[in-house]
Amino acid sequence: MNVTRDVVEDLVPVYFSGEASEDTIHLVEEYFRQDPQFERSVRAEAGVLAVIGNASVPLPDGDAEKATLNRIRKILRQQRILFGTALTLTLNAIVLGLSLTITDGGTSLHWWMFPLQREVSGGLLVIAAVVWILYLVGGRETGLESGK
Repeated sequence: MNVTRDVVEDLVPVYFSGEASEDTIHLVEEYFRQDPQFERSVRAEAGVLAVIGNASVPLPDGDAEKATLNRIRKILRQQRILFGTALTLTLNAIVLGLSLTITDGGTSLHWWMFPLQREVSGGLLVIAAVVWILYLVGGRETGLESGK
């Protein structure tokens, strides 16, 4: 069987990790005997990768990670509440401000037909606008970037 260099290059990581089967080990070592230059270059690269792999990577602090996740949950909960409130107020203001009149001549849609409707609907729209602004601004200023 003729094994190409590409096949051996695919097997080298398994070979150096110690997870290769006996057949794979024999196949790679046989190829190394046939091409000693390739073996030297692969072993040099494996040494560099071993040094890099043994470098210590600081693990995130569990308490800080938990605090960040809790802060994100709180922000998302606030965003859901603000979105629902703003949407409800907006839709109520629109529905309250509209009046549908059905006559023999057809139907007509009126905005603020009754006197008190105008004030209530307008007030709801103002409150809804404030809540929408809070929703939009609150979504940007999460405090996660600065580590607050």
